[in-house]
Amino acid sequence: MSNTPEHRPNVTFPPQPWDAVEDWAKIGIHTLSYAGPASVVPLNKTHGVVTHGPFSYAAAPGWVNYATPRNYTIFDDGDVFKLSAYNKSNGDTSNLFWRRAPSTIKEEKDY
Repeated sequence: MSNTPEHRPNVTFPPQPWDAVEDWAKIGIHTLSYAGPASVVPLNKTHGVVTHGPFSYAAAPGWVNYATPRNYTIFDDGDVFKLSAYNKSNGDTSNLFWRRAPSTIKEEKDY
């Protein structure tokens, strides 16, 4: 889903009669959702391929039965995970980064 404010008009959920259909359409055209299995093929300790799919559901019906392989890289002793997707049609690469949240679990100490 886009995080650009112009792509995210203020609507209510569930939709109400006062919500403009055009506002919901703007959200829909900037949102992609899909569901299906995922698999991981490690190439070495820090690199590999994550494949989502084949999709059993997709908001864009043409994506049903489609799969998306994406390269991954692990940084900072496993605390940062980068997923890269290459777009063949325009040559762009999109990157998503996740950082492991600090643990909130306190270890018990023997006294």
